[in-house]
Amino acid sequence: MRFGVNYTPRQGWFYHWLDFSPVEIARDLDAIAALGVDHIRIFPLWPLIQPHRGLIRPAALKDVERVLELADQRGLDVCVDGLQGHLSSFDFLPAWLTSWHRRDMFTDPDVIESTATYLTDLATTCAAHPNLMALTVGNEVNQFTGAAHPQPFLATEDEAGAWASTMIEALRRGAEAGRPQDARAGGAGAADDREGVDRTDRGGGTRDARTHGSNADWGGVAVVQACYDATWYDPAQPFTPTQAARLGDLTVVHSWVFNGTAQRYGPDSFETRAHARYLVEVARAFQADPARPVWVQEVGTPHTVIPTSNTEAFMEATVNSLLDAPHLFGITWWASHDVSPTLADFPPVEYTLGLIDTTGHIKPEGRLFRDLVAQARSTASTPLPRPTMRSTEVSDRLEAHPTPSHTGPNSVMCPTEATDALDAHPTASPTLPRPAGGTPIAAGTPAGRSEDRWGGPAEAGPPADKAARPAPPLSPPTDPTDSTNPTEPTPERTNQDQTIVLDLTKVGGRAALAPGGVFWQTYMRQARQSGHPRILIEGDRHA
Repeated sequence: MRFGVNYTPRQGWFYHWLDFSPVEIARDLDAIAALGVDHIRIFPLWPLIQPHRGLIRPAALKDVERVLELADQRGLDVCVDGLQGHLSSFDFLPAWLTSWHRRDMFTDPDVIESTATYLTDLATTCAAHPNLMALTVGNEVNQFTGAAHPQPFLATEDEAGAWASTMIEALRRGAEAGRPQDARAGGAGAADDREGVDRTDRGGGTRDARTHGSNADWGGVAVVQACYDATWYDPAQPFTPTQAARLGDLTVVHSWVFNGTAQRYGPDSFETRAHARYLVEVARAFQADPARPVWVQEVGTPHTVIPTSNTEAFMEATVNSLLDAPHLFGITWWASHDVSPTLADFPPVEYTLGLIDTTGHIKPEGRLFRDLVAQARSTASTPLPRPTMRSTEVSDRLEAHPTPSHTGPNSVMCPTEATDALDAHPTASPTLPRPAGGTPIAAGTPAGRSEDRWGGPAEAGPPADKAARPAPPLSPPTDPTDSTNPTEPTPERTNQDQTIVLDLTKVGGRAALAPGGVFWQTYMRQARQSGHPRILIEGDRHA
């Protein structure tokens, strides 16, 4: 199994691309490598690379390449996200999409063509590097279509699916074009022989020999799309579960318990600790191939709803519940570094999500994650091969998937000895406690309302993001047995011999999957009693 972090630069956050400093990035990556992880996910800013529809800046692409090189020297693979797009309540759209030049991002033919050209060029640039692990269309681009956004780009389900398919194919074209000639002929590629590249695997082997490491066979770069959880929970979201589970090479989920789960059930509840695993099982249910890997590309500890005293238990339960999930590709924690308090106007939750503080020291939660990763690797079984690029089309007529099989937890990492190099002076950044007197988010919250993710009253706030976007509608409990022992741990087991049937037409559509929804309650009750079951979909999966 892959373990990594979403890289949030310590100096300047994602504005670091404006004052690009390889020295600062190298320091950050040294701290990340000390966590014992094997990959990072990075976020180039779209407007800086393509400021004009007809201009893609080579110098900006060189900066992205430099990050790949610095990561490679530290034994880190890299996932590169293309369209940013949107990050932590801030939108980064090029000027040719806004104001006097505003056009629909998802439907305008010229915009689609230019966006695809950018993604192809980005992928071509990155594909020359042996540590390129994955390419993502962009970070949670579906938030641009939601009613929560103050200026949404509207699209139908068919238009959203067609756009996503086009962008995925653009990345694939670039990835193929960027492969060195000797790699296309079957060789490992001269890039692996560059000076300064550390090919020593922290598990004791070499990077060239890792099934999860460098893409020496040039068939292992995954191309994916990433949506926030409205795709699974919100019936008005045009990016659908079927698209998310069938387009691209992996199914990606982003798990955030401030979506109403922790507010409703509490930080110590089974539901809160099982949320990430629940999303993995929901995602798997919509796949045509039940053995298709699922990637938890974002999960973290939001201290606005998970107090510091509950952090260790939440992290342990979340990670351990995922380790037993069949065909799990990996866990990429959000985030590497805290956001500096000198940067104004972030939602409060964003400042303390890092595993490393703003001085560069590993926080207690960073040391815990490092230990969880090391423990998982020490019990690793047969590695899961990296996915090969393949073309996948969305179809409303796909057959219901066959019953998946499970022979045990999937792990792909060798044992690794975590380093304590940066622990000499650990200084954790202060966390923000959950305000007293907060109330859970009400059921049926209307879209477009900026809910307080910290349990307080709704008030005006930034657009949809990990902290401020409205939660999916929360269905009022209809089952009198929907009660929770607040101190009950998440079962660290799978019971894939048991199944639970989901018929979206009968339960009322995607809203039933949301925290507190009818299907949510049924799943959580069964998972609590006998382990996480396999979800089987019957009837119309587009209801």
